[in-house]
Amino acid sequence: PDEVLLVVQLVKKLLGRGVMGRGGAPLKPEQVGVITPYNRQVQRLRVRLAKANLSAVKVGSVETFQGQERRVIIISTVR
Repeated sequence: PDEVLLVVQLVKKLLGRGVMGRGGAPLKPEQVGVITPYNRQVQRLRVRLAKANLSAVKVGSVETFQGQERRVIIISTVR
């Protein structure tokens, strides 16, 4: 399967399984980030996550996340 689809499925599972965020509250989409070194992969992931109503999940390069924190980071290295 396409890695973009696998990442979206993983995000859905994390959010749907009651994984806990800070303070024991359920994990929120804005607490999840996806890092990929490829601009095209960033675009594809953003489109797919938006279609899944998960546009609050931040997607970008390592530089995009500098100085920020996320409870969960997923790394995607396939184009």
